[in-house]
Amino acid sequence: MHKLAASLLAAAVALGATACSAPANDPGSDLPLVGVSFPNKNDARSAGDGLLLQEKLTEAGFRVELRWAGDDVPVQYRDLEWMVDNGAKAIVVMPVDARAYPDVLDRAEEAGIPVVGYQRMPLLSDGLTQFAAVDAHAEGALQARTLVEGLRERGVPQPWDVELFAGDRVEMASKDMLRGALDELYPLLMDGTVRIPSMETDFDSLEVARFDPDFAVKRLERLAATETADTELEGVIAPTDAIARALAAHLEASGSRPPLVVGSGAELESVHMITEGVQYATTFADTHVLAERTAEMVAELASGRDPGLTQTALRDDDGQPDREDTPEEELDQHVPALLATPVALDKDTVRQAVLDAGLYEPAQLGG
Repeated sequence: MHKLAASLLAAAVALGATACSAPANDPGSDLPLVGVSFPNKNDARSAGDGLLLQEKLTEAGFRVELRWAGDDVPVQYRDLEWMVDNGAKAIVVMPVDARAYPDVLDRAEEAGIPVVGYQRMPLLSDGLTQFAAVDAHAEGALQARTLVEGLRERGVPQPWDVELFAGDRVEMASKDMLRGALDELYPLLMDGTVRIPSMETDFDSLEVARFDPDFAVKRLERLAATETADTELEGVIAPTDAIARALAAHLEASGSRPPLVVGSGAELESVHMITEGVQYATTFADTHVLAERTAEMVAELASGRDPGLTQTALRDDDGQPDREDTPEEELDQHVPALLATPVALDKDTVRQAVLDAGLYEPAQLGG
């Protein structure tokens, strides 16, 4: 974590506050209000993003109400209601459940309050104004490209047998990452350079429920039990580093030649496993830079100005039960988006990259 974000997070935890708001007698209470609602303070990286949003928006002249929901949907619902009822000029939300708040976000739209989704896109409401996140489609494509380049550089004989895993559908990024990986692999699948032995490419088959590494390992065991004699798994794409680590460790313990495993997130344990050669690579985008740029965008929206975003993200509400009567063309909508570009990190680059980003201290990396 960035050193500034780390110090801010430590202060927030020490205070034990569930909300960071200006007292009623504080002159800052006369400033225009911006609400920021995040799931919890337990994930250091996303909590640091929330605190950076608060700091940058405060510097921009806003009174910032930062609330942590404790991963509780009703708590976050009430927090969002409070922000709407108290006339926020803008709201930033990383939803606990992307599908849980359509009516309160619709109320925000009716009140003319811009709503920015951060990292997780709120669904089932037209109240979403902008979206800020890592470019998940680009990240999935990068994972696939990194895997293919690694196989090619190592001179692994073709065809390459590869299996994919997708994240839980609660995260919109899960589908986008899978689409990106499959789009990148498509030409190689068509010409036979890459094979998917399981023949499983649909999201329902590849989804790792709750992002549970054990769930992913059980699927891998099931796939191994049905492999044919000419199958030798050469590569695996995982939606998170935690899942990548579990799969890499399981495959290494199996005694066969371990395949290249690519994860996502640059988590500390994976940094160690990559430097040790157990996990092949990870993908990473500096979300603290994203948070700073998001604060600039929110300040523009709260001041009634158009941030002028040129990118979009697909809001895919397809298959949600309370939208099943909606015409298909209205289910998927493109939302103006601020998208951070990820980079791939392998054994040669991961240590310096995470140090440069301020994610970890040198002592945490050892060596």
